[in-house]
Amino acid sequence: MSLPRYRPIRPCQRGAALLVSLVMLLLLTVIALAGVSDSTLQQRMAHNSRQLNKSFQAAESALRHLEQQLEAGLLTLPTDPCQPLCEVPVTVLNGAAGSAPGADWSQLPVSGNEVEVWFRLVRQGDSSLLPGIAPGSDGTLYRVTVLARQGQVSTLLEAGYAQQQGAAAMTASGVGPQAFRRVAWRQLQ
Repeated sequence: MSLPRYRPIRPCQRGAALLVSLVMLLLLTVIALAGVSDSTLQQRMAHNSRQLNKSFQAAESALRHLEQQLEAGLLTLPTDPCQPLCEVPVTVLNGAAGSAPGADWSQLPVSGNEVEVWFRLVRQGDSSLLPGIAPGSDGTLYRVTVLARQGQVSTLLEAGYAQQQGAAAMTASGVGPQAFRRVAWRQLQ
């Protein structure tokens, strides 16, 4: 008697392992793409935050510099109050890099940090009720507006300064009494 020949039993494979591995690969790809997208978004947010910080620091530094120039009598003070409106138009924030925000704006030289800084000095008027001015003394209120642009980010700062009139003290340059005092500060953008 002869033994039947051995035939290997072939299981019916229908590609289930291949299908499962492709689905797993697809899931891993989706997770990796989500991680890359999240990382890119975080990079952009960090870059914008850095630009905003540099713009704000440049504007604040320019404001301090202009305050020192006011105290030293190095800036030409406007003699006429601003008319009819003294407000800064919103369009100054949308201006192109390298262009002046308006006709009455001046650029401050800034070195090395790719920030452009513009300022505007306006006289708002005279009063005897200004903060920081001795009671019964007359004073003049000036507003300094600084615009700093860093890339796509703009920072607009304003500070109000009161100047006491008729002070007896002279500045070191002999220009006359300055006696400026910051009485207001705000960040507009």
